[in-house]
Amino acid sequence: MDLTRTLWWVPEKGRSRSLQCTSFTPFTRLLFSAPYMMWYHSALLFLSMVLHTSQIASGLGSSCSAPLGSGSASPTDPYWLETIQHQGTSVFNSNSSYEVFRNVKDFGATGDGVTDDTVAINTAMSSGDRCGGGSCESSTLTPAIVYFPQGTYLVSSAINTYYYTQIIGDAKNPPTLLASPGFNGFAVIDADPYIPNGYGAQWFTNQDNFFRSVRNLVIDLRQVPSANSAIGLHWQVSQATSLVNVVVEMSTAAGTNHQGLLMENGSGGFMGDIVFNGGKIGIQVGNQQFTVRNLTVNNADTGTL
Repeated sequence: MDLTRTLWWVPEKGRSRSLQCTSFTPFTRLLFSAPYMMWYHSALLFLSMVLHTSQIASGLGSSCSAPLGSGSASPTDPYWLETIQHQGTSVFNSNSSYEVFRNVKDFGATGDGVTDDTVAINTAMSSGDRCGGGSCESSTLTPAIVYFPQGTYLVSSAINTYYYTQIIGDAKNPPTLLASPGFNGFAVIDADPYIPNGYGAQWFTNQDNFFRSVRNLVIDLRQVPSANSAIGLHWQVSQATSLVNVVVEMSTAAGTNHQGLLMENGSGGFMGDIVFNGGKIGIQVGNQQFTVRNLTVNNADTGTL
């Protein structure tokens, strides 16, 4: 069958040319049907994308010259954050030597569970004329990542966290912050400290206490006498904040006054993969908005308040 004669062109008034079709066979009706044409154009588009992507990959030199090997990483290797080259800077800070990344052991913390590491940890938090102490609002040029290697860090008073601080523990072997028997502080980690003799004044405005994170830590209050008030986290924060992979260990004795987390007000954040064991109260929240995922409270007198 001669299909070349099934299509012909004629001029049309007001148009240069138009397509007129006559004597379509079943084959040509299929060829020019809407489903076939859609499939045809989709196939052409896909082929074009594949060819274009392969050209880009070839240009980037992404082909392997040899099979990938097993690599050199070992299960006993330190957590990657501890060993990479730290070259991040605070670009608008006039102090060119300002350190964003801080390993608490570089500031004298031992992590042996015996030596009081409170001063060393708080020095790591505050070094570099950072935003805190009630001297600044919700803006800073001094962000910090404060890293805790594997170990047990004995603390006798609160760890006061400055504005825009990320506290990160070794994810492979989460370190422990161990409150001493004579612990004297509002909370082990305090994100918005109350100013002494300040009549309720605090370091930050709670609804503007942004850019905070704590992850990969164990907070242990069990050496603190159960009759004493002890709080794992004072987390009075706002948006762009997170608590992830945190465990708080508390006394399970009758009448215990231990508490896992206190958030008396504020404005939101994310909490996920957190476990509270024991205590009078697992988590107490007066915050106006927050997102919670996979939170567990075990053996507390009151789970959530």
